[in-house]
Amino acid sequence: MISYKQRHAIWQKIALKGLLLPLFILGVILIGVLARPATTSAATSDTLNFQGRLLTSSGGLVADGSYNIVFTIYDDATVGTSQWTETQSVSVQNGYFSVYLGSVTPFSASVPWDQELWMTMNVNSDGEMTPRLKLTAVPYAFRAGALVDGSGNTKTASDFAQISPTTLQT
Repeated sequence: MISYKQRHAIWQKIALKGLLLPLFILGVILIGVLARPATTSAATSDTLNFQGRLLTSSGGLVADGSYNIVFTIYDDATVGTSQWTETQSVSVQNGYFSVYLGSVTPFSASVPWDQELWMTMNVNSDGEMTPRLKLTAVPYAFRAGALVDGSGNTKTASDFAQISPTTLQT
């Protein structure tokens, strides 16, 4: 016959084994989760949202409907060189419209986002509107797609590779 001490020792071993296996599995899972390399990503949009309200020359609302609008970005407030242009068929309601510039004609890498830029529109071929609109902070975020190293050389995200959670290979 088995004594009380022997039975107690057997139950302790069974209980310990029953506890160790789940703890071991939990530990493996935690190590797997915590040991994953950190990932860094910053998706930037390739388009620029622009909203406006079209009015007639006398200040009234234009009729609701679809208008062909040519959007052009220049490097000067009054003259300058066209840096980008795009034509869109734009739906206008109560004079309001909203477009994503760059959705028809993508912005090229040659657009100097690190300089002052101005935009104008030409609605249904009636001539460019004046004055040109100065682009401000948000469009300049396109410059965030590139890094400038200590030597002044421009680098893009593809110039870097993450080799560990804290080390970048350049």
